[in-house]
Amino acid sequence: MKRLILVRHGQTTKDKTNPDRGLSPRGIIQVKALSQRLQSLVIPPTIILHSPTHRAQQTASIIAKTFHANTKPADLRLKNIDLLQLKGMQPAPAYLNLNQYGNIESPPELVNRWLKIFNSINHTTVIAISHEASLEAFFYHQTRFKLEHKSFRKFFNYTDFASLLTL
Repeated sequence: MKRLILVRHGQTTKDKTNPDRGLSPRGIIQVKALSQRLQSLVIPPTIILHSPTHRAQQTASIIAKTFHANTKPADLRLKNIDLLQLKGMQPAPAYLNLNQYGNIESPPELVNRWLKIFNSINHTTVIAISHEASLEAFFYHQTRFKLEHKSFRKFFNYTDFASLLTL
């Protein structure tokens, strides 16, 4: 059985125009606390995959120290998410309410791409650190894993997570 833990990165610095923004001091504290919350779920061997953004990499590095796990960048962001018209909404609700995706990757496309990544890994626990819209697209559209536990109601907030097990 494989466990997949989906994690949203910690809170970031305020400058949303900076795509390379890092974790805020509060975000670092959040991720350290998350590492402790995940201890009962992580079964070695563990690998931590993260999107290539600085904030996701920082989150992965902090969690990796707790579990003595390797980190690896992975293509875990939605393709062409920068084309999304927010119209006053947060990215995840704006994305999940789309009827047509145009050049933006659809949820089924994202699920298929992520499953290829996860299927190529032999570790017992895979921690995938990404961003709100991509995590929710995978979480709500995949059918290969069953929910074990989640820390949120509907949308992933900073350092929220979902633990999934293979069916």
